[in-house]
Amino acid sequence: MADKYPNSTFNIISWNTNHQVYELLKQKNIKLHNFKSYRKLMSLFNLFVYSLQNRNKYDVIIDFEQYAYITSFFMCLMAPKNSVAFRVNGYVKHQFSTLSAAYSLNIHETVNFYNLAVSVFSKIDLHMPVRKSSLKRCIGIHPSSKWKQKVWNKDKFIELIKKISETNSTYTFKVFLGPDDNVDSWDNIDVSGIEIVKNKTITEIVPILKDLELLISNDNGIMHLAAYLGIKVVGIFGMSDPIQWHAINNRENVVETRMDCAPCNKLGTMKRCHNYECIKRITVEDVFSKVERCLLNVSLND
Repeated sequence: MADKYPNSTFNIISWNTNHQVYELLKQKNIKLHNFKSYRKLMSLFNLFVYSLQNRNKYDVIIDFEQYAYITSFFMCLMAPKNSVAFRVNGYVKHQFSTLSAAYSLNIHETVNFYNLAVSVFSKIDLHMPVRKSSLKRCIGIHPSSKWKQKVWNKDKFIELIKKISETNSTYTFKVFLGPDDNVDSWDNIDVSGIEIVKNKTITEIVPILKDLELLISNDNGIMHLAAYLGIKVVGIFGMSDPIQWHAINNRENVVETRMDCAPCNKLGTMKRCHNYECIKRITVEDVFSKVERCLLNVSLND
């Protein structure tokens, strides 16, 4: 949108969870406004002040929040000329906006967001990067997630690394860890060529991802970022719905168990679950078979 309308200014209002991703946008007509967390009273107060200061200034506001009404409140407070929100069954967010677009749980989330944007603007071309595989024979491993229900067992990740290494010893590995992950538990793996990548910002991670031939990951933000960069991704899914959240252009590389109770989370609600069988039942062989096929396809394309 920023490229198509260079004479317009796009203000992105975000919480901390997404702000680093938006910092990757380099268009000069994009301005970022970070309000840390909707759970923090001071952040909400600052957003309240911002909303009053910018009342009647916006031509249009697009509310990408699917279900929470807090964004509708601030959108109404800013009183734009036009506004657009999702129409979601059981919710009335769209009644606070002048335009709306249907939200579906049966399509990829990117398509939902695209449909919301084009309800205001004319058709926008979405160009996904096309990229040849890396010649560095490097595989990324992202074993983390902020949701413990999404985390595949660390020992299985280690067993998978060993299995890949035994099959082809030319591969090296980069293991991406977050601030809450224990580095020591990855130090004593009996496999050569493993590098630990820890506490990197999104901006710092991007060039590292570009060097990968493949990323094996739980369902998380890095998985989606790698897919956007054109990296092949094997995504391991438990509680979340791969139809809606698979790595873009990598639907065939999803590993899941298809339990009757899955998916657990829909529109911010979470089913009570204490055993996480959906993620526990995924075996090393399940993931390895997807990895093997991805690496074979990459080799054939080279």
